[in-house]
Amino acid sequence: MSPSLQSAPSAPESAADLPATGIDRSCRWPLLGLYPGAAFWLALSAVVYLVASMSFHAPALFADYAWLSYGRMAPVANHLLLYGFCIPAGWAAALWILARLGRTPLAQPALVILGAKAWNLGILVGTIGLLAGDASGFEHFEFPLYAGWLLLLASVLVGVSGLNTIRCRAVPELHPAQWFAGLSLLWFPWIYATAMGLLQLWPVRGMAQGAVHGWALAQLQVVLLALFGIAVGFYFFPVLKQKALPSRHLALFALITLILCGPWTGVPLQAPVPAWMTAISRVMSVCLLMPMLAVLLNLRSLCPVGSAPGMEPSRCLRFGIRAWVLWTVLVVVLNSTALWKTAALTLVQPALFQWLVQGFGTMVLLGAIYLILPRIAGASLPFPALARIHFWLASIGLVLVVVPLLVGGFQQGTRLADARIPFVDVAAGTLMPIRVASMGQLLLILGHLLLPVNVLVLVLRLVRAQIRQVIDEPGGVPAASEGPA
Repeated sequence: MSPSLQSAPSAPESAADLPATGIDRSCRWPLLGLYPGAAFWLALSAVVYLVASMSFHAPALFADYAWLSYGRMAPVANHLLLYGFCIPAGWAAALWILARLGRTPLAQPALVILGAKAWNLGILVGTIGLLAGDASGFEHFEFPLYAGWLLLLASVLVGVSGLNTIRCRAVPELHPAQWFAGLSLLWFPWIYATAMGLLQLWPVRGMAQGAVHGWALAQLQVVLLALFGIAVGFYFFPVLKQKALPSRHLALFALITLILCGPWTGVPLQAPVPAWMTAISRVMSVCLLMPMLAVLLNLRSLCPVGSAPGMEPSRCLRFGIRAWVLWTVLVVVLNSTALWKTAALTLVQPALFQWLVQGFGTMVLLGAIYLILPRIAGASLPFPALARIHFWLASIGLVLVVVPLLVGGFQQGTRLADARIPFVDVAAGTLMPIRVASMGQLLLILGHLLLPVNVLVLVLRLVRAQIRQVIDEPGGVPAASEGPA
C-alpha cells in the first residue's frame, strides 16, 4: 500500500487505496443526512430559476399569483442554491476531509444528523416565508428571522462536530485542506449571526446597512465558497494525482490573503455608502488575484488529465477551479477599469453570481459528492453514467446561462448610458439574452435532476441492506464493503 493521508498528512493517499474504513462508516449516515436534502434543493432551485425567468417571457403569466412573481421566485431560487445546496454539501465535504486527514472517526455524528434535519426544516420554512412575501429585503439574506434561527442552530451543531473531530485527530500536524475545511465550519455561524443581528434584530441605520450587507455578501459568496472549494481541491487533486501538495507556505498565503481581502469586496460601485468604501472594495477585489494565483501555483502539477469513464468527478473539480479563476479575472478587470460603471445594475451582476456560485461552488462540490459518496457507502454509484451526463448538461447549460447574460449586460449598460435611447427599448433589448439563458436553465434542470436519482437510490439500497442484515443476524452491525477506487 502506498503512503496515504491516513498515515502522513503531507502525502496524499493513493486513489487506489481508499477502502470504506471505520472512518468512512462513522461519516456515512451524517453525510447521508446532508446529501439527499442538498441534492433535492439543487434540483428545485434550477426549476425555480426557470419559473422566475418566465416573468420576462410572458409578463402576464403570473399576474394573478403574487407568490409566483419574479420578486419572490428569484430570491427563493438564490437561497435554495446557496443555502439549500452549496452550504450543506460544503459542510459534508469538510467533515469527511477532517475525519480522513485526522485519522479519526467523525465526532458526535448525531449532532450532524440533527443539524441536517434542522437545516432542511429552516430552508423549507424560509422558502415558505419568502413565497408569502415575508422577506427581510437584504439580498441573499432574505430569509425571515424564524427561519434564520433554525439555520443558525443547525450550523452550530455541525460546527461542534467538526471542531471536536479536529480536537480528537490522531495526526498532530494539520494538513492545508484541514485549515480551509475547519474554517468553513466556523465561518457561516459567525457571518450569519452578525448579519441577522445588525440587519434584522437590531438594525443599524442609514448607510451602515449597506456596508454591513456588502460585508456579509462578500463573506458568504467570496470567502465561504472559496473555503469549501479550496479545501476540496487541496484534498482531492493530490489524491487523484497520487502526489503530495507541493507547498504548505503557498496554501497558508492563499488562506491569509483570502480571509483578509475577500470580506472587503462586497460593496458595489452604486451602493449608498461613502466613496472610500467603494474604493477599498475595488482595490480588494483586485487583490483577490493573490489567493487565486497561490492556489493555482499549488495545484499546477496536480490536475488529473483523462477522459476515461469514472473521470467525471475530476472534470467537475477542474471546471470549478477554472470557473473560479475566470470569475476572479473578470472581477479584477471590471474593478480596475471603467467597465464596472457600464456593468452596474445590468445583467452582468446576475451572470457573475451564477458563474461564481454554480460554476465554481456547485461544480466543485458536485465533484466532491461523486467522489465521497462511493467511499462512505462502500459501494459504487447506482448509475455511474448519470454522473457523466450530469456534468455535461450542467456545464453546457451554465455556459448558455452566463455568456448571454454577460454579453447582454454590457450591451444593456452601454444603451443605458445613451440618453437618446428610451428605457423601454433598453429593456426590450435584454429579452433575447434572457431567452437564451432560459434554454441553458432547461439543461441545468435536466442535469441537476440526475443527482437526486443517484443519491436517493444509494440511500435506499443502504437502508435495505442494513434492514436485511439486522433480520439475518439479530444484534449484528452491518460491515461496509470496500469502496471503489
